[in-house]
Amino acid sequence: MEGRLVASAPSPAPWYFPASDAIVAAQPAPHAKARVRVFEADRQFQNRLLIAGCDPAISVLARHVQTAGVELVLAHRNSSQALALLKERYVHVAGTHLRDESSGESNLPAIAGIFPRHAVAVIAFAVWEEGIVTARGNPKAIRGVEDLARPDVTMVNREAGQAAGNCWMPPRAP
Repeated sequence: MEGRLVASAPSPAPWYFPASDAIVAAQPAPHAKARVRVFEADRQFQNRLLIAGCDPAISVLARHVQTAGVELVLAHRNSSQALALLKERYVHVAGTHLRDESSGESNLPAIAGIFPRHAVAVIAFAVWEEGIVTARGNPKAIRGVEDLARPDVTMVNREAGQAAGNCWMPPRAP
């Protein structure tokens, strides 16, 4: 990223607070560049890769590449946000899991709509298996996708920019 330092907010997960290399010392105005204090100014970051995405397997990958002296830093973002960060050259790698509804193809149509041909390399990293998870004891007796259309079951969509999968939960008690 041409010698630029890039920062990412820590994960919103309350149990995860990564080590920090710097702090924001001052931000004079909205949309202005912030002044940053780097803790170890002479530290080299050549073996660090910044990855935007939300794939839980990135932590497994991080452990494997660490043995080769490479450090992965994860910026928790959805697929669309990760691609936007890659396009703006704020990250080295964008993790995606976007399905094109018209073709049924994964990732490539979305990537082709953002990047010129041959501008990025696309690497298959993991395959997700999706299913239906219910509360203990399956109180709504959900047995298949058709049960999600019942009036006693409420669908909750994922945030914009996520893959086609949805999350659902039973309606709240009145």
